[in-house]
Amino acid sequence: GPNPNYGGTLEKTSFVKLMYRFAVSQQTGRLHVRQGRERVDLFFEQGHLTYAYSPMKETRLGEILLAKKLLSATQISEALARSKAQKCLLGELLTQENYLTPKQNIELLNTQLKMRLASVFSWTSGIYRFYQNEITGIILPTKINPFRFIKEGVFEHVPLFYLRDKLEELRNNRVARLANPLLTPTRRLDIALA
Repeated sequence: GPNPNYGGTLEKTSFVKLMYRFAVSQQTGRLHVRQGRERVDLFFEQGHLTYAYSPMKETRLGEILLAKKLLSATQISEALARSKAQKCLLGELLTQENYLTPKQNIELLNTQLKMRLASVFSWTSGIYRFYQNEITGIILPTKINPFRFIKEGVFEHVPLFYLRDKLEELRNNRVARLANPLLTPTRRLDIALA
């Protein structure tokens, strides 16, 4: 395939830091992340995470529907056959056929996206490669705030020992006071406190 625009290791640049960088810089493209045999491909459009691919069976939409007992195995296999024949996404087909409401479809897609990324938040080693402007061509109605998603990922999936070690590395860094009115008290507040 094509050469990546850039890459590195998760030991030097954590997954959380990568997610933050893509959100802030409003990148568009595919981020390939791998640890051993596990891998996830994330697609960003202007910093927003639009889709994630993972070969893990339990993160497939049909498996999620089965686990949530929204459809039977027979209904899912029949719907998969119809979606392949019509060349459309499973969730889209199930919404058209009124098995799912549009709201349920969005919730399931968001659940799928979060499941595919849950394990990646805990990876402390591995590699990443970024391919700028590579997109899926599929527009999914996912509505995930990237900053809220990063916060949830850190709280729910990053191991405490890893956070402790990272903070310990910063222990001896100097802290400088910023002359920023949003961060520094104003003169009136200083006078009021005196």
